[in-house]
Amino acid sequence: MKKNILIIVALSTFEITSIFGTVIFSENFDGSSYSDNQTISNGTSVNSAYGKTVYASGGSGSTVISTANELSGTRSLQESSDVSGSNTAQTSFDFGTGPGVLANTTSAIDVNFAFNLTSLSNGVGVLVRDSSGNNAGYVTLGGSTGNVRVVNNGSFSNLYTLSATTWYYLDLQLSSAASGGTTYTVSILDSTNSTILATTTGVFGNTATTGIYQYLTIYDMNSGGSSNVYNYFDNITVQTIPEPAVFACLILGICFVGRYRRPDMMA
Repeated sequence: MKKNILIIVALSTFEITSIFGTVIFSENFDGSSYSDNQTISNGTSVNSAYGKTVYASGGSGSTVISTANELSGTRSLQESSDVSGSNTAQTSFDFGTGPGVLANTTSAIDVNFAFNLTSLSNGVGVLVRDSSGNNAGYVTLGGSTGNVRVVNNGSFSNLYTLSATTWYYLDLQLSSAASGGTTYTVSILDSTNSTILATTTGVFGNTATTGIYQYLTIYDMNSGGSSNVYNYFDNITVQTIPEPAVFACLILGICFVGRYRRPDMMA
């Protein structure tokens, strides 16, 4: 019986790490790395609570750690555009650097974050980039049609029609960067991150040419208008996805436990 327990505990631990993979970036902007209503100046970076880098760029657009609109905790990331029409706000999350953490990854990854758009007319671009900054995946939120749009083999297709000032989650899964990183699954979920509102699969036209994922970039696509457009982001997580072979080993292990325990159960 003791052997059974040890085997079950070992496999249970293996199961947890296998199903969820390794978290390589996580940020909700509530940690001590930030302060209320802090502005991250363009061209500068802040070490996130997870030990990775949050970098603001995009000219005269602004990136603020806001207390005005958050899904959980007390803060979120606010991007606002430049009304002069020259620049937009852009924030990059580097999950390839930082003290005591994993480097960039070749594994398949899952990118998940909450977003709230105060205006749908301009929208937000979401990029997953490789270690040289090349785009490997591209999704737009909002925009001229108010839809979530996904690039499939170089052409945009509509996935879901959003409502303004409403929290949603975007979940983006990309296949291994080492194999090109072109196959994706994109899902839109409700504010609880549990109910899938729409999902699609396809192939991005671009690939991770270096074979390594390193950056998530979120940028405000408003290049001008009569007023600033504010968009909010929260609860960002990037984690690896185990290879199918890992799940096959897990299933074999569970079957082994069942066979190993059967004589004791019949005794």
